[in-house]
Amino acid sequence: MKGEFHFCMEKSGIFHGFTAWFMVQFESLEMGGATVKLNTGPDSEPTHWKQTLFMLDRPVSVNVGDILSGTVTLHRNPVWRRHMTVALHWNINNSKSDADSCQVGTKSFPMWR
Repeated sequence: MKGEFHFCMEKSGIFHGFTAWFMVQFESLEMGGATVKLNTGPDSEPTHWKQTLFMLDRPVSVNVGDILSGTVTLHRNPVWRRHMTVALHWNINNSKSDADSCQVGTKSFPMWR
């Protein structure tokens, strides 16, 4: 599974990493049955799933208006179905630089449950 992300920094400071959560909707197999929604986001009722933090090896300075974009890819282990690797690739385009200033990063996070 792969997705893209794009954010505009609203505050200047130090960028330490990414946080993630999920929302899934289970439709009933019966006509008119109830739909069940599971949301693990920070504004939702807490569950045992919680959220996940993906820390960078080195924090990065960012400024208001900088654009953070990239991809996140989830690779499921072919043998151990509950093991996966999350790969993050990102770049930060500096809004305050006259030249094309870009910080690029990549990191893989092995995960298992």
